[in-house]
Amino acid sequence: MRNIASLAIIVIATAACSTTQQKQVDTSGPATNVAAVNSPSVVPTSRPAAAPTAPAVGTPWKDPNNILSQRSVYFPYDNSSVGTDYQAPLQAQGKFLVQNSNIKVRVEGNCDERGSREYNMALGQRRANEVKKVLAVYGVNDGRAETISFGEDKPSSVGHDEASWAKNRRADIKYPGE
Repeated sequence: MRNIASLAIIVIATAACSTTQQKQVDTSGPATNVAAVNSPSVVPTSRPAAAPTAPAVGTPWKDPNNILSQRSVYFPYDNSSVGTDYQAPLQAQGKFLVQNSNIKVRVEGNCDERGSREYNMALGQRRANEVKKVLAVYGVNDGRAETISFGEDKPSSVGHDEASWAKNRRADIKYPGE
């Protein structure tokens, strides 16, 4: 806190004494050395690393009343196209991730038990990639969402009927710690 106060006093004093126009310095990025431009009397001082931007209260993606809790996209049999009914939840996910640039997600593609292991791994990957593409449309940079396929290995329902299979044909958006 002392460093910030000292830096503020130096910057104010320098600005008051300076007759040259200073360039604006963007300090919104990661912690860097900050020095007033065109002012040789100011010694560069490192500012403390900004605390990660966290959701205001808790984790909104775990709040069942928040649209961010809708993190699963379900698919018809043998299909990897994201349905239009998932656009609003994915848009909300994208907007949240753009506003919280320190958070990365993992999109996990899953399948039901029908089909060969190789086919289900490939289909799960296509499903995860399609969800990632939709997030990219809403502004999420490529490096912020990784994809993985679990094929049929992580079913959410263990039954052997259409209702269970429908629950297993999905892509899940996972936040850190999940």
